[in-house]
Amino acid sequence: MFKTDRVVTHNGETKTLRAWAEEMNVPYGTLAYRWKMGYRTYDALFNGWQNNRFTIAKGLRLSESDIAYLRETKYARAGMPDEWEIACDLIGTSRSNADALRRMLA
Repeated sequence: MFKTDRVVTHNGETKTLRAWAEEMNVPYGTLAYRWKMGYRTYDALFNGWQNNRFTIAKGLRLSESDIAYLRETKYARAGMPDEWEIACDLIGTSRSNADALRRMLA
């Protein structure tokens, strides 16, 4: 571990690396490794991890407004062969998350 706490500031919030890891549900080891490799900004440390607070599946994080939007548009997408890929496009996430969205919101 580090001899001193490493702190990162984002949107006016200053927290330790461990506190950010817990809040964002990111393995601390991943952040510690990125810090060791020279990444010091919030964006660099969390590259590849979405900054939303609602988790619906491992590795897939959505805001509550995205979930509400998907539920509102469900009727319009229903019956289409690529319904869940369209849902991914609507909220701006990868189409590879289509199965996770289907399982959690269907």
